[in-house]
Amino acid sequence: MENGDDAGDAEEVETDESDEEEEQEDLDEKIPSSGLDAVLSSSAGESVRWSDFITRAKESLPTYNGYLGTDVPGKTVPFHLVRIDTAAWDAEQAHNLAMLAARLSCDVIDVFRGKQKPARVEHLLTKECMRKLMTASELLVNHMRNDARLYAKYGLLPVDIFFVNGWLTSPTRFECSALLSIGNTKLSCNTSFIYKGSIWKCAVADFG
Repeated sequence: MENGDDAGDAEEVETDESDEEEEQEDLDEKIPSSGLDAVLSSSAGESVRWSDFITRAKESLPTYNGYLGTDVPGKTVPFHLVRIDTAAWDAEQAHNLAMLAARLSCDVIDVFRGKQKPARVEHLLTKECMRKLMTASELLVNHMRNDARLYAKYGLLPVDIFFVNGWLTSPTRFECSALLSIGNTKLSCNTSFIYKGSIWKCAVADFG
């Protein structure tokens, strides 16, 4: 009798396992692929291509380092530029782009706090960028008229720039981040330029 009971139990276990396998197969058919199946079960050729991509030698992007002159005797501002393509930097082009970003960063902050006239940067900014700058300037200037501490913090001392970092992401787009200060207040000005016709136009001037 015991052998018969054991055989019956074994049959029940096998039946349960078979039912579970069928349920799992049905579940697998209902669950959509995560998209990783093609990667995990890639062919030999695909595996070789992935291996070549991962192990290939890293290529350094062309960079240019230099210094910008300032109105302060003996003071220079270092700059570091990177370009995404593999073309070599032209020294004059690199210097001109760094100088453009440095000057515009200082000028837009001066316009923002009411120390420069908008005409100084109007020809270098897109209409939308100019509109946003003037809106922000009106708000700050109005606040400074009613807050002596705010005026002392942002309205009196000159802007000082001490580093420029830029990226030429395409022949017609240049992005830059300049580190500046007004007194003890540290600032960062991020600008994005688009080459239109024969001039670089600033489409974004974000600082804070």
